[in-house]
Amino acid sequence: MKPLLYSLFFMLCVNSTAQNYSWEGASFGQPNNSWSEAYRMDISNTDEKVVVGKFSGSMHIGNHSIYSNKPVGLFLAKYAANDSLLWLKTIAEAEEISDVTFTPIIGSIPNIKFDSFGAIYIGVLYIDSMLIDGLNYYANDSIPSYYTANVLKYTSDGTFVNNIRVRGSCYNSMGYDNLSVDALGNIYSIVNFGNDVWGTTISCNCIVNSDTLTSNNMNYFLAKFNHLGETLWLENLSIRSAKNLAYIERALYVSGISPYAADLNF
Repeated sequence: MKPLLYSLFFMLCVNSTAQNYSWEGASFGQPNNSWSEAYRMDISNTDEKVVVGKFSGSMHIGNHSIYSNKPVGLFLAKYAANDSLLWLKTIAEAEEISDVTFTPIIGSIPNIKFDSFGAIYIGVLYIDSMLIDGLNYYANDSIPSYYTANVLKYTSDGTFVNNIRVRGSCYNSMGYDNLSVDALGNIYSIVNFGNDVWGTTISCNCIVNSDTLTSNNMNYFLAKFNHLGETLWLENLSIRSAKNLAYIERALYVSGISPYAADLNF
């Protein structure tokens, strides 16, 4: 039997005029021979909350329940401004362990963002193949052991809208805080792409909509998509790692590590 993981999500309300603290909590995954992990949360400009995480088999929050025929699933939960649960749904399902690499298929580095219209965006990392809204998507066109990163869009009521896919023969991934959305619903993402350190292939292609990038090592790109998921622009970044991406008041901020004495050209 798998160990039970009991995840808690806490909200801390602080009175700035006095050192008085009020803790409130909501549990994810009640004891039901299952497990859950609450990964990431975002808060809208109307104080609604969305949480994305992983569960196995079934999951219950209050009087809401979800089930999966696959060993592992991703859940999406939305809470009202008063912290009451509005809805809970399964957004992705997969086998637990890859037959190729014997590693978890669904990665543990999701991103989640609201836009100003209440739409929800999720960056998800996976290997081999995964069911998203009932459709099967393969992570890589050539090498089953390579991860890929997709951005999923949902309406405010949890309806699946779009899957912005990164395809091709390259390994690609998205780290924490590598997804952002502006006031118009445009989407920004940073993706690490290229060959693995073992040199499985001489070069690889990374395909994003109608753009194709070629690499014989590891690179990063920064992309802007409109609210329909269409590419507005896509640029290579000459950085060694990308840590954070944020859109704040009409400016886009990227933090990372640049190679020694290298210029950053956009």
